[in-house]
Amino acid sequence: MTSLSRPSTSYSAASTSYQYGSTNSNSYSLPPLGRRSSTARPSTTRPSTGRRSRASSILGGGESQQIICAISEGRGVSPTVGLAFVNISTGEAVLSQICDNQFYVKTLHKLQVFEPTQILIVSTSGPPHPKSKMYEVVEENILGARIITVDRRYWSETSGIEYIQQLAFKEDLEAIKVAIGGNYFSVCCFSAALKYIDMSLSLTFAFHSLRVKYQPSEDSMMIDLATIQSLELIQNLQNAKSKDCLFGLMNETLTPMGSRLLRSNILQPSTQSTLLVARYDALAELSENEDMFLQTRQALKSIPDIEKLLTCLIIIPTIPGIWNSEQDINRILMLKSFAQSIGPVFESLSGARSELLAQIRNNCRTEVVDSTMQLINEVVNEDVTYQKTPLDLRNQRTYAVKAGVSGFLDVARQTFKEATEDVHQHVTEIHQKYEMQGETRFDNLRRYYLRFSENEFDGRSIPDVLINRFRRKGYIECQTLDLVKLNQKIEDSHIEVILGSDKTIQELLENVRSEIPSLFRVCESIAMLDMITSFGQLVTSQGTYVRPEITDCIAIKSGRHPIRDKVPSNKFVPNDYYATQQSRFQVITGCNMSGKSTYIRGVALMSVMAQVGCFVPASYASFPMIHQLFARVSMDDSIEANVSTFASEMRETAFILRNIDEKSLAIIDELGRGTSTRDGLAIALSIAEALAESRALIWFATHFKELAQIMSERPGVEVYHLSVDMDNPNTMTMLYKIGQGCVAEQHYGLALARVVDLPPKILAVAEKVSKTLVAQIAAKKISSRASATNKRRKLLRGLKEHLEQLQDSPMDNQTLLEWVERVRREFIIRMENIENEKADSDTETSEDENTNEESDILFSEGSRSKETPARDGTTGLLIAQGLKKAGIDFEVFEQATSANSKNRARDWSMALHWGSQHLHSCLPDEILKNIESLECDTYYQDEHGPIPSLSFHDAQSGETLLNLPSDGIRRVSRKKMRGLFSKGLAIQYNKRLASFTASDTTVTVKFEDGTSASGTHLVGADGAKSSLRTRLLGDTAALTPMPYTMYNFKTNFTAEQARYLKETSTFHPIMNFGTNHELKTFSMISILDVVDREKPETWMFQLFWSVFEEDPKLQEKVATMSHEEKLKFLQSNAELWADPWKSALKWIPKGTEVPADVCMLWKDPVQWDNHHGRVTLAGDAAHAMPPHRGQGLNNAIQDAAHYVEAIKKIREGTSSAAEAISAYDAEVLERGRREINISAATSVAAHDLNVFKTSPLYRMGFRQPQAVDEVSPWTR
Repeated sequence: MTSLSRPSTSYSAASTSYQYGSTNSNSYSLPPLGRRSSTARPSTTRPSTGRRSRASSILGGGESQQIICAISEGRGVSPTVGLAFVNISTGEAVLSQICDNQFYVKTLHKLQVFEPTQILIVSTSGPPHPKSKMYEVVEENILGARIITVDRRYWSETSGIEYIQQLAFKEDLEAIKVAIGGNYFSVCCFSAALKYIDMSLSLTFAFHSLRVKYQPSEDSMMIDLATIQSLELIQNLQNAKSKDCLFGLMNETLTPMGSRLLRSNILQPSTQSTLLVARYDALAELSENEDMFLQTRQALKSIPDIEKLLTCLIIIPTIPGIWNSEQDINRILMLKSFAQSIGPVFESLSGARSELLAQIRNNCRTEVVDSTMQLINEVVNEDVTYQKTPLDLRNQRTYAVKAGVSGFLDVARQTFKEATEDVHQHVTEIHQKYEMQGETRFDNLRRYYLRFSENEFDGRSIPDVLINRFRRKGYIECQTLDLVKLNQKIEDSHIEVILGSDKTIQELLENVRSEIPSLFRVCESIAMLDMITSFGQLVTSQGTYVRPEITDCIAIKSGRHPIRDKVPSNKFVPNDYYATQQSRFQVITGCNMSGKSTYIRGVALMSVMAQVGCFVPASYASFPMIHQLFARVSMDDSIEANVSTFASEMRETAFILRNIDEKSLAIIDELGRGTSTRDGLAIALSIAEALAESRALIWFATHFKELAQIMSERPGVEVYHLSVDMDNPNTMTMLYKIGQGCVAEQHYGLALARVVDLPPKILAVAEKVSKTLVAQIAAKKISSRASATNKRRKLLRGLKEHLEQLQDSPMDNQTLLEWVERVRREFIIRMENIENEKADSDTETSEDENTNEESDILFSEGSRSKETPARDGTTGLLIAQGLKKAGIDFEVFEQATSANSKNRARDWSMALHWGSQHLHSCLPDEILKNIESLECDTYYQDEHGPIPSLSFHDAQSGETLLNLPSDGIRRVSRKKMRGLFSKGLAIQYNKRLASFTASDTTVTVKFEDGTSASGTHLVGADGAKSSLRTRLLGDTAALTPMPYTMYNFKTNFTAEQARYLKETSTFHPIMNFGTNHELKTFSMISILDVVDREKPETWMFQLFWSVFEEDPKLQEKVATMSHEEKLKFLQSNAELWADPWKSALKWIPKGTEVPADVCMLWKDPVQWDNHHGRVTLAGDAAHAMPPHRGQGLNNAIQDAAHYVEAIKKIREGTSSAAEAISAYDAEVLERGRREINISAATSVAAHDLNVFKTSPLYRMGFRQPQAVDEVSPWTR
């Protein structure tokens, strides 16, 4: 690609010879694309493998459009992803920036909704470079788009802003600038997308003609692809052409724009209550005012696809041809027809009262298009209109421009007229000469031709004068040589007319383009009106629909499944729904075909309808704002993906568990039925409990009665069933009615088998086996005290919710008293039942239960051998938590004398970024959910919002040298991390390693206090100066000193000083780092702990100075200096620093302890002897590195996660100890060696600004290095 003086997006058609002129242009097609510019980068396109094309749409229900998407991401644990979509077919650009997770869920959702034809990614993220994780995720999940890599230099924020200023509507510019403020990545993506369109597609948009919008991700409900398909939101699963889907049900639109808007809204329902209320008001008014509704529907029928028409008007061909000139006249005529059709729309809304309809009416005022009509009428004849038939359209084009523009144009028209008359005269002569009667017809390919019935030539031959003959359905179509010549003469004159009109038409187009913004607003208003009237058509023709209320709970009276409700064969049985936080998890039981799936799908579909702005099929409905919708309902094996039923449902469920939160709604149907009953129940129960803890609204349909019984005792859980009438032993009548409680213990499967007439012998054996199993289960049932306690708590929560609702009730006093009395009686009865169950339980024998418990303990002790993490630093604690989570026994030994030993007083903070993605492998949910508590300043984001980018400064002048993305980086307290990660662990203190011995199966460790311990594995996570590493490698394990002395300490300041430091413009909430080049010193200041945000004097700061000292003797001297002498040394150069470093140095209180250490690294890591997979290292013990790039903690976390996985493989028998641990060692060693070299190079650059711009920190920031990031080993 070559650089251009202005961001341009020119569209050039390939040069082709003109043969037959124009076609019927009612499709608003774009010119054929030319070749890709020879200067464009080669594309990185996935080879065709039989996957769906974009045209067929992975979601279905869409139309083929050309959409270019650019995506990029910032570095960090939770990546910030920028997206820009440019729809060439509809002239619209959408920018978005998302804070996503490691699985790119929200990014995939956006891509699946917009369905781009081409996806642009930064060139360094794809081949020939190693594929980034985002590239791989997009490649795997977005099957219909080409992935193209674009050089990084075209992802420019400056160019993106220039494009917005040049192409966006003038009146929208200020609002867009505000919206994109701080959204760096989305603006860069916009730049890359338009550069690609310019240089690879040769396409230009006219100035201030592109609809540019910023779309926040939080303003819409997220629905993943599997949910869209399984709920049949857009397409019926059985028949793609069927209208039996939500889109088919709601799509009564009359314009293509309305249909596109409806589809977009179904895929991304709004979460903005004010917007939805406006739509409800408009729909209510249209539904109640029949005359307005009918007039509006009638007015909309004449509206063409103006959205695509306007898009064609703003595209400027760089190499125009006769095709373009013809199409320009067609479009002017279509625009004229559209402008004339606005009046009826405005008149139909003359009495509108609702805000939305009034706004639409205002946008559709005839005054809005008057200027456009005036421009057209000055050039185009008044009686010329757009026509659909090819012949009429050609004639209208010929006489479109008013006479008198030029003599040449008038002569060409006269020639056209005379040649047309000659055609009709010639046809008359042919009929008379050969005594036959035919029709004169016209099409774009042959122009004029003749059509005769085959009966005309019965008994005689076809005259030779008729050429180009072929038969079609009883007719002969042909031409004559003279007719062919006349066609050519007409065509030549038509081309001359077009060329003579072109200058005038181009001037008209240029003037019309200034009206494009207002015309697009009219188009968008008509699309919204069409969608609302489509809802009106639905709700007035499909039975009872009700306006939803927006509340904090789901409450539906007589709700119906929207799609099933329109099936005329049977009357649908309505049901009620009610869900709050006290009844957020609802277990639905019942036999096969009882309607469980239909019931739970119904609430999901009604939620979507409500958040699209439509009424719902019910007699009353209220909904909260749902931000995420999940459905796990299908049971089909995926042959294409080679995934079994069970594996497929586990994968989808894992996705739900990773992303669900309290603002989500999920429906789960028959989870666990794809595997054995016992395993399925265990997994379904575990998942159900996790879902219940998420506090989302869940409908969980299951055949597992045991699951319903167990979950019924959990807080927030309700159990329901769908009833079946089995009074007649030979029939089963489905009542399809929801009822309270678990399904009764009836053998529905046996009953159904009798109904379908299985052989009696088989039925008899089945019934006998069933009764035996029931008797065994009944004998083992024991009601526990814990169960009774849970039931009491649940009953009390329900009572609390009742009373809270009654507090705001509009009931009068007498009715309220009666209701309270009723609640009181029910509460007493249910509490007595619980107490009776408990009393019965206390009298039963528990001999079997006691025996089982003892057996479990013996099994536990006898079946698991112990892992032995040595020391309890962060790495060791993580490994211990991971082993505990996996159910593997272990022991933790710490050389400190206690948890509060003196050596723990020296606290510091650490940078947690890309390593966060591995925490879930080791930490249980109860610890993971508190991970934010580790942050040094837990109040910052609540008060100030997102963390700004990290700035590296010239600490002498204060100048900013580099801005690094801060996404996902947390500054965490080492002390807090140790406290959180040690929860639930039994740590043995004062254990210093003396020696160890290892056999093929065990490891024995001896400590200096004379004690010993044995286990199957030993992992040394004992820090940079690891004693275990020394025992494994001897002198090879020694650390190498670097010429940097590090002063790392913590301190408080006065309230005024603390506030000043934190409010200094250069102070950053995560870390403030920079280099004083004159002093060859690197420094960092950060908040270590905000104890009380209202008391700045309690805030703890961490100060870090790293001083270059080439003479090792000076470093040795520092070790002998007192704290007072070290502080005096640092403060002696305070005036050579800029703030906040200068003030911080001056204000350090006297008596502050100032520890100093020489910076060390394990310069040449080598493989250690792992004793056949029994002994290994982790964390700093495996890769001691300098701290200047903040990578030690993150690598340690990855070590812990990988080690736990290796041990699990050994336990599962999928790998031997030697294989698993050797693979772990090799990965840790390679990764550690790479990072040691990169961190060492960063240390050099951090003290010398002359080499700073060539340093890894400048090139890579904090991201995890790949193989291509290898640097030369550090040498002193």
